[in-house]
Amino acid sequence: MSDTGISSGEKKVVIVGAGFVGSTIAYALMLKNLTEEIVLIDSDQKKAAAEALDMQHGITLAGSPSARVGGYEDCEDANLIIITAGRNRRLGESRLDLIADNLSIMRSIVDQIKPYSKKSVILIVANPVDILTYFCDKWMGVTNGRVFGSGCILDTSRLVYKIAEYAGLDINMVKCDVAGEHGESQFPLWSRLTGFR
Repeated sequence: MSDTGISSGEKKVVIVGAGFVGSTIAYALMLKNLTEEIVLIDSDQKKAAAEALDMQHGITLAGSPSARVGGYEDCEDANLIIITAGRNRRLGESRLDLIADNLSIMRSIVDQIKPYSKKSVILIVANPVDILTYFCDKWMGVTNGRVFGSGCILDTSRLVYKIAEYAGLDINMVKCDVAGEHGESQFPLWSRLTGFR
């Protein structure tokens, strides 16, 4: 295994949080055959088990990775750990309103991952993603670049879709990026917008 945690042999992804986002990521990994093993960890073991079972049943029609429920000890030989666990926004809340609750959840997850994860890359998808990524990196105390967040990827995708829809273009013909904090202060890089027919 290299210093990045990615090996040329078996690839293993652990997903912490088997809610809508976590289970969708797991299905995407399975359908694209991007890993050989998917492990779901969730405080709701029954939900995680049901998601893993659904994926196992779908393997005959799609990908080939194994999928199962696991525990934090499974992080020991994981190439990638994806953290999606956290409280969802309530009506009228911003992403920043989630800080107190989701920092507490993140701290608990880091405390359970840290004894096992030595070389895994960690991707944060929970909100507020930038703040949680910063604290996860700080608490894990790992090499720079091993903890990162999904940032404005979804926001960029949404912007590209809306521009393509408005201009009557195929989405693959539009290039634009959203930068900044994933939240109220993000901004489009209009100077980089390109589109062609």
